[in-house]
Amino acid sequence: MSILIQNATLLTVDPENKIIRNGALLVEQDKIIALGDIDTVKSQTAHPEHTIDARNCFLLPGLVDAHIHTGNTLSRGLIPHDVALADWLGEWMVPFKSVLDQDDGKTSAQLVMLEMIQTGTTCFLDSLLYSRHGLEGVVNAVLESGMRACIAKFVTDSPRLEMKKGAGEEDTLGQAKSFFKRYNGAGDGKIDIWLEPPHLGRSQPVFYQDASALAKELDTGMTIHFMEGPKDREPLQKMGISPGRFAQKVGLLGERRVYAHGVWISDEDIDILAEGKVSIAHCPTTNMKVIDGIAPIPRMIRKNVNVALGCDGFSSNDNVDIFREMRTAPLLHNVVNADPTAISLEDALKMGTNNGARALGKANKIGSLEVGKKADLITVEMRRPYTGAERDPLGHVIYSCSGSNVRDVIIDGKIIMLNRQILSLNVDEIHQEVEKRAELVSAKFDARKSS
Repeated sequence: MSILIQNATLLTVDPENKIIRNGALLVEQDKIIALGDIDTVKSQTAHPEHTIDARNCFLLPGLVDAHIHTGNTLSRGLIPHDVALADWLGEWMVPFKSVLDQDDGKTSAQLVMLEMIQTGTTCFLDSLLYSRHGLEGVVNAVLESGMRACIAKFVTDSPRLEMKKGAGEEDTLGQAKSFFKRYNGAGDGKIDIWLEPPHLGRSQPVFYQDASALAKELDTGMTIHFMEGPKDREPLQKMGISPGRFAQKVGLLGERRVYAHGVWISDEDIDILAEGKVSIAHCPTTNMKVIDGIAPIPRMIRKNVNVALGCDGFSSNDNVDIFREMRTAPLLHNVVNADPTAISLEDALKMGTNNGARALGKANKIGSLEVGKKADLITVEMRRPYTGAERDPLGHVIYSCSGSNVRDVIIDGKIIMLNRQILSLNVDEIHQEVEKRAELVSAKFDARKSS
């Protein structure tokens, strides 16, 4: 398939951060083969199969969500909004996770796909996937959507102790290896199966070493919830070791190692993460809503830690919109640091695109508009009541736009959404199933809370 997108303002997010006004981009099969001024690009194709007029639109690389829980979607409305992290996890999320089944997992994932596509996310890292919540259903939901995903299979060395938290006997390294062999590379390579061990200190050190060894054997990625709340440091303090040193000791450093949150860490930890080429998935909305604290993101950026963005869970965020996170991150850190440049506009856009691709080990394929890269891209309408986009495209994207501005979505060279209409999924059927599953989950959840 060939697709010509013309009359757009291109924000390439390439190494030079080029902005091309009144430009065009040409897709052949699954790759970008040309971009630049309209005449030059159009000269390379006589009869494209599809032409998209992106007049009054920005053209951006598809957004990347580096930390999301597709299994939490149905928690909306069940969990209070005025709950801090410890109670949010122990009093609410644990019982919620315990009542979910395989059908809930797939339906929840399908709803997330709708929201992500509608708001411009084309690739994501799914976190804390338990076998009992229907891993096959989640994979199938991703395949149906046409999206690109890294699916992190939860693994633990103490499944019996974890049963109350939603894990089962099957959440072992052996089961994860079997799952990897079955699904890694599915969807013409758009699905990667990763591993996710428990928070640091909640398993024996040897288990993290074994999980790391398996990830290396499979040549795959790992993610972990890393120092989200102040209590996360306590198990390591009892061992007399810092989070960074522990991660280093058990072999958790390296590329395609994504640490979610990274709020309660020291300068020493940051130095270790930077040297170890670990990426941080920053979730500013969640951190504020459940009062995690404020991650030292500007210090990480100065130390060359790769920082991406995540929407996290749904009762802790309520939206699946990386545009909102790209806006929230600079607003939060600039005011806290009393520095309007603590996180620049360029930083914010990279965090939602290229840095996310780099975190997932895909920077050579996606995350920027460059010839030879995969055609994962979005058009974003800029003709709205708020004007000035032509003078300041980058500021407009970060501070004025939201996911509702996204008009068209292309993933792997295929048109997934056109003029706000999703083509890969049956939107009405999914919403009907969500309503049914939500009622069932609500009833089970209320019964579990009252027991």
